Amino acid sequence: MASSLQSLMPISTIPQTQPQGLGLSLYNFLFGQPEEFQAAPRFTPEQSAALSNLLQMGLGGLQEAYDFGPIEQRARSQFIQQTIPTLSERFAALSSTPQALSSPSFAGQLGAAGRQLEEGLAAQRAQFGLQRGSQLQSLLGMGLQPQFETAMRPRTPGIIEQLLPAAAQAAGSYYGARGLTGLGLY
Repeated sequence: MASSLQSLMPISTIPQTQPQGLGLSLYNFLFGQPEEFQAAPRFTPEQSAALSNLLQMGLGGLQEAYDFGPIEQRARSQFIQQTIPTLSERFAALSSTPQALSSPSFAGQLGAAGRQLEEGLAAQRAQFGLQRGSQLQSLLGMGLQPQFETAMRPRTPGIIEQLLPAAAQAAGSYYGARGLTGLGLY
């Protein structure tokens, strides 16, 4: 009788050591599979490679200092080749004296044009940096997207857990209808 009661003990009291290899699938069939987290790729291998390239470009862009030098050099060359001669011609045409180019008003105009050049270059440098930063942020954002989605697979009961309640109910119905005589106690 003690052995028949032990066979009806809850499954939770049975030691739950899982075997390895082929025995694992039989074990899972009988006692159920525990819940587990599974990672599923979000992208195809080609998309993952493209995202990896974007990340490398973004990281490479962070390491490189942006080069505003050519833009600045072009603006300074234009100032020297176009702005200064234009101002000189204007002052020479307005004044009949050869000292017009050494006058304080010419120096003031030339200084104002130089300040405008420097202010314009500073604004362009800032805009260039913002655009570059935005581009790098975009590349890094695309490259740093999670490559996998994690999903939880819930625990599934094994065949023993599924059949045990039905067997207990059937036994209860059988022995309930027969009373204690069905157990062989009387």
